[in-house]
Amino acid sequence: ILVITTGLLATTIHVPADSLSIQSGIDGAIDGDTVLVAPGEYLENINFNGKAIFLSSHLAMDQDTSHIRNTIIDGSSAVSSVVTISSRVDTNSVLNGFTITGGRGQSLPTLQIYAGGGVLITGGGKITNNYIIHNNIQSSSELHGAGVYIFTHYLEDADGGTVLLKNNVISQNSLNGSDFIFGGGVSITGFGTVRVSNNIISHNSISGQSTVIGGGLSLFNVRDVEISQNRIDANTVSAVNPIDYISGGGGVFIYGRYPLLKRNVIISNHAPNGGGLAAWGNEIGFNFRLINNTIAFNYASRTGG
Repeated sequence: ILVITTGLLATTIHVPADSLSIQSGIDGAIDGDTVLVAPGEYLENINFNGKAIFLSSHLAMDQDTSHIRNTIIDGSSAVSSVVTISSRVDTNSVLNGFTITGGRGQSLPTLQIYAGGGVLITGGGKITNNYIIHNNIQSSSELHGAGVYIFTHYLEDADGGTVLLKNNVISQNSLNGSDFIFGGGVSITGFGTVRVSNNIISHNSISGQSTVIGGGLSLFNVRDVEISQNRIDANTVSAVNPIDYISGGGGVFIYGRYPLLKRNVIISNHAPNGGGLAAWGNEIGFNFRLINNTIAFNYASRTGG
């Protein structure tokens, strides 16, 4: 009875017909609702506020992919992430079918970092069919994820959040700072479950003094992460410290527990160390798996093209 009642009460809120802004549509929604956004450019930074809602362009109505480019959330008017999803551990908060641009990230004091230019997820969520482009973070703080930052929590004795990142274009995002810079396209941390599949992660860049890692994708202190069937190309890492031995991973950087990379194409990336891929072990080593990937035409200025 509860399941049937919940289904009957689900509502679709149309933006701008019912609510003038996307955020006001979210504010008026409850768990299980859909917020459907008409084509247009929306100058705002939005927050799901812990709600399990389906936020989508009209792509959800007719599968016309032109809606992705024509439904733009531009967060350049504030120093913040364009989209924030937090306070959940499941994938019932869904962002689907938008161009996400203009993000400058936000401070996360508990982690002592600045992160999430385009999309910031702490906990769980689902990000599908978006163009996440031209987001940039500049700060002297530790930086993570110009395009997307995913943090699933460091919970040794319990499960963290679950995140699905699928069918997105994550391109031309950048991080510019001093030291400890992670993931120009995507940065993932935490011991939850993350699945990254069928994305194009390309032409992202990171630069700084030292410990500049993961031009396309950074996996740092992760436990259950699978990266599959992505194209990771033309990402760059730039570090100016000549005695910095860790900066690298033009395509992918790995420091974590048992990540799996399968059937990815990792090509034409550039970094000081590990042009295509770099992995760094701790005192007990590491155990990651590479299965049926194409890793080619990458370049390193120091070691490990």
